Amino acid sequence: MSKGKAALVITLGSEGLLQLATSAYAKEEARRNLERKAPDRLPEFSRQLSKIRLVADNPSIPCPADLAEKDWPIYRAAHACKANVLLTGDLRDFGFLMNAPELGDGLLIQPVADFLAALGGAGLRARSLLRRSGRARRPGPGRQGWMEPCSGFRTACTDWRRCSG
Repeated sequence: MSKGKAALVITLGSEGLLQLATSAYAKEEARRNLERKAPDRLPEFSRQLSKIRLVADNPSIPCPADLAEKDWPIYRAAHACKANVLLTGDLRDFGFLMNAPELGDGLLIQPVADFLAALGGAGLRARSLLRRSGRARRPGPGRQGWMEPCSGFRTACTDWRRCSG
């Protein structure tokens, strides 16, 4: 199993504890970056992304005026899949939107570390379950996932171009 914060989010998603989605745009850019910088990590990247739903960009969704045009597909895909949270490490371009859902039309944009910290005790319990048993307990009938009671987050759309850790 991979180590790090992004890997923990992927593991929680693969265990059915949250729903993950990403765009083809983000996936392809991340693949190109890895191919150039760390080609030995491509097989692990492909394995991890096979567990994440791909969502389409919706060009009719408006973007914040100050968001760089190159990031519009990421933002629009998150809105298109009705994500609660957009996870990205791109502080340069998304920084002004971080932890300010009122600026992102209700979309909470966070680095992975902030997302995990916001989960608080629930995140620690999930990590403990994964470590102890090698798999996590699935949510009971009628529950969206383990995050719902503590935060209301259900779907995280990921910008894997810059998520690390």
